[in-house]
Amino acid sequence: MPAQQVLGYRKLSFLSALAPVASAAAARCRVPAVGMMTSRVGLLAGVALRLGFVTCAAAQAGMTSRTIPQATADKHGAKCLNGAPPSVEIRLNASSTKWVLFLEGGGWCFGSTPDATLASCAGRARGGGGSSAHNPPTAPDYGGVMSANSTLNPRFHSWNQVFMKYCDGSSFGGLNAAPVPHSAKPVHFRGRACFDALVQDLQKSYGLSKATEVILSGGSAGGLAVFYNLDHLAELLGSKVMLTGFPDAGVSPPSSPNSAAVSSA
Repeated sequence: MPAQQVLGYRKLSFLSALAPVASAAAARCRVPAVGMMTSRVGLLAGVALRLGFVTCAAAQAGMTSRTIPQATADKHGAKCLNGAPPSVEIRLNASSTKWVLFLEGGGWCFGSTPDATLASCAGRARGGGGSSAHNPPTAPDYGGVMSANSTLNPRFHSWNQVFMKYCDGSSFGGLNAAPVPHSAKPVHFRGRACFDALVQDLQKSYGLSKATEVILSGGSAGGLAVFYNLDHLAELLGSKVMLTGFPDAGVSPPSSPNSAAVSSA
């Protein structure tokens, strides 16, 4: 069996095993389970809740999902892999001018050939990794630098916090002018445009334009996206904003052509 199939099977089995734990934790704290069941980060947040690393009060102070207006998406040509507009999960503090923007991870489209890689992206386009259509209305407290718990996250719990959903398959980095044809449905590679549209929507609708300090963070494929987009974000925010890049696990070890599954997770 190819290495990538073994890796995929083990990852799926592991995440499946976490699902009942996260679901039970959500029920105990009376928070929407659907927000925990739709992403790897959400499942891990549910486990942290079950083990007591995150309190019920913090979990209840979850995040609200927002898909950007179609007009904003059209202005930038911002499209997920399946053509849908991109989205965020957000928790605001109107008294703060400080922001944490966290870029979601989730690996890259991959395959042993260009056609196989395109098929991988087309597969993503049918699910949450390539579309905003499957987002629940709310999301859990993700913990870490995104936690609302003042004990666990004393420095940043009161900042405006935005979880930027990953739906382009290439770390918010693509900018193809036209979609790539595929037998199922054309696939769009507009990750940078998604990033631009999300930032502009936050500036126009939520007060990011008045920010004094911003941290751009992300994990795994989202960590790599920090390297891709940090200087670009500095231009979008302007010179008066103190901007810090905080990538987490954003660099993968070199891999051979026969180990395509070893990528940002």
